[in-house]
Amino acid sequence: MIGVIRSGYNLSLKNFEGPLDLLLELIQNEKLDITEISISSITDQYLIYLKTMQLFNVDIASEFFVIAATLVYIKTRKLLPFSRDDENEDIMDEKELIEKLKEYRKYRILARYLWQLKEAGDVYYSRDYSIPVAGTSINIDYSEKLEIGDLIRAAFRYKGVFIRKPIPIKRREVSVEEKMTTIMNLLNIKRIIKFSELAAREETKIDKVASFLGGLELSFRQKVLLKQLSLFSDIDIIKKQDTLL
Repeated sequence: MIGVIRSGYNLSLKNFEGPLDLLLELIQNEKLDITEISISSITDQYLIYLKTMQLFNVDIASEFFVIAATLVYIKTRKLLPFSRDDENEDIMDEKELIEKLKEYRKYRILARYLWQLKEAGDVYYSRDYSIPVAGTSINIDYSEKLEIGDLIRAAFRYKGVFIRKPIPIKRREVSVEEKMTTIMNLLNIKRIIKFSELAAREETKIDKVASFLGGLELSFRQKVLLKQLSLFSDIDIIKKQDTLL
């Protein structure tokens, strides 16, 4: 059974160590003898596990009850003589029980999948659908009866439609050296430019940052002077006389 028990709860028995649902699968496939498994030991370990949890998990508890009850039922069938008569027609044989468990698995998987769709849909908003005008009628055909199996198959058939494919984004490389060349070309036209003018020419934040770093690097190389009259005021970039990049 694919579920929360497999991810967080493991058994340690004489003949088996691992997830509880795996134990059930091995027994159902006749790879383990149910008569050699201690149900009381399984229950004791589960109760200890519950005590260690800070918050009671309904999913884990419900899965345990289903699996433990199934193990008890199978073991009882193995240990006690059993014959079906008119008074106990409602008792399922082992094959029927396994089929019920398979259905249970389907519901668990579908419930998890629908919950994931619900969580994914919480971050999106759609426009309101138009409300039918009073006096108009909507014809819906209810003649075709749908079974739960039809809904499960339909959900998995269109599962791929709801998966959002990642969109690759190519990162554009921005060169500080190129920004330094651009600044010096502008300073060849006029000796003083303001950083606000330089930033206004750029379209993206990364280009603005690269231009700012280019101005600092030119100042470090003694190609320009940077002057700021007050804190947070605009910065003047002044070309030094007879300076080449």
